[in-house]
Amino acid sequence: MRKQILLSAATLAFLAGCTDNINNSFDEAKDKGTITVSVIDGNSREAVESAEVKIHNDEEVSLSDGDGFVVYKKNVIGTYVFDISKKGYSTTRAYANVTETGANDVARVPDVLLTVPLYKSDVTLKGKVYYTDEKTGNLKPAKEAQVVLSYVSAEGSNVNIYPSEVIVKTNEDGEYEFEDIAEKVSYSIDVLQKKIDSKYYCAKSPLTAGGLRAGSVKNLSELILVPDGDRPILLGTNFNDVEEETTLEISYSMELESDSVNGNWAVYTGISMTNANKVLVKASLDKSKKVINISPISGKWSSEKTYTVVGIAYNKDGFGIDFEKSFSLKKVSLPGQVSDFKVSLDKSQYDKDEEEYYNFNYNGLLKLTWKYSKKDADGFNIYYKLNSDADYAFYTSVVGLDSVKFTIDQLKTGRTELLSSVPVLLADSVKTISFAVAPYNEAGEATDGKQKTAEWKVPDIKKPEVKIDDDDDDEEDDDSDDE
Repeated sequence: MRKQILLSAATLAFLAGCTDNINNSFDEAKDKGTITVSVIDGNSREAVESAEVKIHNDEEVSLSDGDGFVVYKKNVIGTYVFDISKKGYSTTRAYANVTETGANDVARVPDVLLTVPLYKSDVTLKGKVYYTDEKTGNLKPAKEAQVVLSYVSAEGSNVNIYPSEVIVKTNEDGEYEFEDIAEKVSYSIDVLQKKIDSKYYCAKSPLTAGGLRAGSVKNLSELILVPDGDRPILLGTNFNDVEEETTLEISYSMELESDSVNGNWAVYTGISMTNANKVLVKASLDKSKKVINISPISGKWSSEKTYTVVGIAYNKDGFGIDFEKSFSLKKVSLPGQVSDFKVSLDKSQYDKDEEEYYNFNYNGLLKLTWKYSKKDADGFNIYYKLNSDADYAFYTSVVGLDSVKFTIDQLKTGRTELLSSVPVLLADSVKTISFAVAPYNEAGEATDGKQKTAEWKVPDIKKPEVKIDDDDDDEEDDDSDDE
């Protein structure tokens, strides 16, 4: 006999543990789902009875039972927002999603168990707000400043303290106090922009706190207000196109204070900003006063190093923005192609008799010549292809601009390299040999598909005539007869 085991709501809650949102899917086909809200104490994890639970914007309120449950039946697909509250606890807002998991036109909407922790509201936070008097430089209490407490986190992504912000004002002494704050959660405390003596101020940095237990009273650090105004906006740099003698340019959206440039900008090698890695530079503003120019005292940046620029750009009102960015020299681009590429036979080792006898000078060398007006190549790769080949194959490489054979002056007028005779030229099947030249440098080989090629036609080689001595053959025959 087949048995069915039915789980009570309490058992389901136990199995659910502390997860925020659990779908309990059954096999039966249905187009609506049941939402069970389980209310627990955020600290003890025990069920909370008689908590008020209602769907947001709905006036109907339900109370949680002895196991902390409130059940909502026949809910269509969608997102439901619940507000849960009880005296002595902070109100919590939670979200439940009713989803469709069916297939083949069969509706299957699983039931949802939503676990909602409530946090006791018995935490008190105190603090003071000050601002700096511009005339005396002394700190003064900021009265009637609006201090904002924002709940940063509760438990789970679908559970939040409600309302998420609480605002109080400071008294004559700049003091503020938040009462009935939720325990064990995190919060941030900031000050809304305030006008003092015709200038606007804001907090230098907000405060954060959290994890306090119910009954705690916490005295927070002072909140210091600083002048608030428009700060320069970084528009861009030329750091992606730096060569040895490039002056760095850092552009901003507004005019900068001239005096703020001196002493506020530094360049370091690597990522460690220590005096040992500091580079001696000069910094200045251009005529528009919106662009900071930085150049090394030595006149050149090193291609072997990475630099980091740090500084603060201030406008005329004293508002600044931090800057930090690294750069290295512009990478070498691929070289261009050669021109006037030719192949010919060099007869520097001319042998007249051999030439006349074979119609070809075996001691001759193939001479490749080309012109290259640029200075961005470290060398040239030579490729060749026989008439029977489909592709060019690598033959040799002519190395660099600093070799003895090739000087800078020669580069301006052209370059010549003598290649040894290719043995395959002796084969009858070889009718032509083609060459291609491709400049290269540290960025790679010129590969724009415009490599220059030149062809050399193998001359018809006369094969030596072999003379046969008929007399000797006859004598041999006569001897054979005598025998």
